[in-house]
Amino acid sequence: LLLRRHRRRMLLSAANEGGGTSLGAFEVFDTQIRNTQWVSWDVFLWMLAEIVTVMGIMLALPRIAHASSNNRVVYTLLTAIPSSLWGIGIATAFEWLVVRLAAGAETPLVRDVADVKGTFPSIIWISSAYPLPPVREALVNALPTALVATVVGLTESLLTLSLVAEMLQDKGHANMEAIAQGLGNIITGMTGGMGGCAMIGQTVINVKSGGRRRLSGITGALGLLVILLAAHTAINRLPLAALVGVMWMVSFYTFEWRTGSLFINALLPKRVRDWLGSGNRKIRRADAVQVLAVMLVCLFADLAIAIAVGIGLACMSLAWDLRNRIRVVDTFEVDIDADGDDTAPTAADENNNSISGRDGSGDRSRMRKKKCYILTGPLFFASAERFLDFFNPADDPEIVELHMQATEVLDFSGLEALNRLALRYANEGGKELRLKYLSPETRRIAGKAVNLLAHMSSANLTEMTAAVEDERRDVWRLEPPVGMAVARHPHSTAVDVPAAPAGARTLAGGRGHYERR
Repeated sequence: LLLRRHRRRMLLSAANEGGGTSLGAFEVFDTQIRNTQWVSWDVFLWMLAEIVTVMGIMLALPRIAHASSNNRVVYTLLTAIPSSLWGIGIATAFEWLVVRLAAGAETPLVRDVADVKGTFPSIIWISSAYPLPPVREALVNALPTALVATVVGLTESLLTLSLVAEMLQDKGHANMEAIAQGLGNIITGMTGGMGGCAMIGQTVINVKSGGRRRLSGITGALGLLVILLAAHTAINRLPLAALVGVMWMVSFYTFEWRTGSLFINALLPKRVRDWLGSGNRKIRRADAVQVLAVMLVCLFADLAIAIAVGIGLACMSLAWDLRNRIRVVDTFEVDIDADGDDTAPTAADENNNSISGRDGSGDRSRMRKKKCYILTGPLFFASAERFLDFFNPADDPEIVELHMQATEVLDFSGLEALNRLALRYANEGGKELRLKYLSPETRRIAGKAVNLLAHMSSANLTEMTAAVEDERRDVWRLEPPVGMAVARHPHSTAVDVPAAPAGARTLAGGRGHYERR
């Protein structure tokens, strides 16, 4: 696994390099192609016959066993021995009895690739047979490879765990698997062995053969130990084509075949998809590009680089999508009195002139305008510039409120965008920017950086540093939960906001969901 570019490897270890599901199947199949040497046509045909024999047996035997479930003897005979072992045994007999004895030809054996043989491990730190380099030199040489092996091994183990959980309809324990793998690799390294990870090929064969519990893996490990110490002579005589057939069946079982149609649908326009009747079986083109890029990089580089490329593309795609989600869904203006409270024209004088004031009294000359923006979407580094383009401080009144009940500030770039916006309004004749209805998460992030927000008003800073108290803060939502009635904000003409149904308990201790604090 560590020396992926080395060509002299056992074909049997190909499954170690899979990435899970389709990527794992692709990698297993690709490894067979990379490690296959050119042979003559007659040898190729004999190898192809053995490969087809193994694959046919692994496909047909489970169906035959299922069909003969009423015959207990036949069913027990076919299920007691895994179909892969049946295939290898029949292909081996075909190699030695037909190919070599009858036809006088031969195909490569396992020993032609690598001699399978092992001994009991020993602690290399106290063994004179293993001269160790200085610690600094060892770290410089081993650390880069160790980091790559960690990423590849842990990724493959977790993806294999996910695959097994899907096959068995069970849930695995990722943390437990990672810790166990790390401890096992430490002990392996102490005894001079090479670190490893979950093998997707052996795992799929194990599950397909009926393995369900930890005992199956332990049995496989003990069987491998017996093979390396005692039965290596028999393993070395196995035809290589039989093992290739098993690994190709692993690719067949592992590959998500529906991904082919998903790729095709992603490339076709909607009209063609509707004509073919596959209009609703399409993934995003960005997702298709990510999967294709990971597979290609895995083919020409290695799995670690492919993972890094895939994560990078996924992050860029997500950032682009979230950037376009921030928007202003509504704006409205209200009159406020000298104390900063919202007012509405509710009375008239004897000359039929409107008098602003909740009690019908007030002086229009003391009234000021306040403009409110209702925002939705995440505010972070990718959406900061788009967010700033929504506002024109020169045309807005002296007080502007941002209603951020549906907006989440995700990072410091989002906070800095608010700080820059406050500065722009301050430079336009001292206009004030107010932030209302910040979410607890936004207040938490802003509270840690409050000393860096020099242009925010004192009211905003107080809001950001205030403690979050369970459900004593008002929570606004633009989309009502299922079953909740919808009411309009008294000053809004466009956006529906949720109101609690009759008799329901609201989040604010009895107040409505859309209420000014």
